[in-house]
Amino acid sequence: QPRTSTCTLRRCPIPGIANVRENSAAYASGTGNAISFTPDDNGTYAVSVAVTDGDGAPASDAKSVTVGNAAPVITSTTGPTSQVQTGTATSVAVTFTDSGSADTHSANFNWGDGSSSSASCAAGTCTATKTYNASGTYAVTIVVTDDDAGTATTTFSSVIVFDVAAGSVLGGGSYATPQGTAKVNIDVKYQPNHTTPRGNTKVETPTLTFVATSYDWLVVTGTTAQFAGTGTVKGKGGQSSGPYSFLATATDAATDAFRIRIWDTQGNTLYDTLTDQPLSGGRASRGHPPPAA
Repeated sequence: QPRTSTCTLRRCPIPGIANVRENSAAYASGTGNAISFTPDDNGTYAVSVAVTDGDGAPASDAKSVTVGNAAPVITSTTGPTSQVQTGTATSVAVTFTDSGSADTHSANFNWGDGSSSSASCAAGTCTATKTYNASGTYAVTIVVTDDDAGTATTTFSSVIVFDVAAGSVLGGGSYATPQGTAKVNIDVKYQPNHTTPRGNTKVETPTLTFVATSYDWLVVTGTTAQFAGTGTVKGKGGQSSGPYSFLATATDAATDAFRIRIWDTQGNTLYDTLTDQPLSGGRASRGHPPPAA
């Protein structure tokens, strides 16, 4: 692994001349009782030393330093900070360091939809672009590889892709909580010529009532609809507060289910069903795409 190596001319009060060669090419040199050098790649470094005493008598020696490969280290991962629409080019990038400064690097991006792409890297950064054609929430896994097969892996989670033509979510019902029965009503859709969903979401539990006031996105994939936005909360005392962020999931299946997490501006969770809650006395359903304008 590349790091500073020091070779000392022991028991030699006479300064010597040292030379370092990497793969038979001159790499470093120095004079004195010690030489320090930092390898730029894995391999074998040959160190030779020559000294001459005051009477002109010479002496020499040679040693080798074997350096192993150091894998790259990923330092950051960036991608879209908000939802993107299907058909829109989306870029994800990673930055990394590598103590083997002579290494070259490449990266593989697994886009989470069964596809992947390769990217070259330069100046410690690898970037790739993807255009999603289906709505969903995608985790992107990136593997950076150096030319000696050293790897580093990270995940960007997540790319949220919406499709205004994918449909809507409509339904309601009740689910059990430790404090009693909770009720939920949902009606969220994309209106024609709009890329932000609109609608109504209301969750009433024995301890609070949540009402959505705005929506950021709606993703409909298969039998599942996921949507996020902000809203207000009214406690038992009737006092409303907010805004609070929320993320909800409705599943249209043999047994319909609903999950929601609500948190404040500091990221503190106010309410969370923790898991999908089976709905009774109603249902969650995916509607049809909005009509063309």
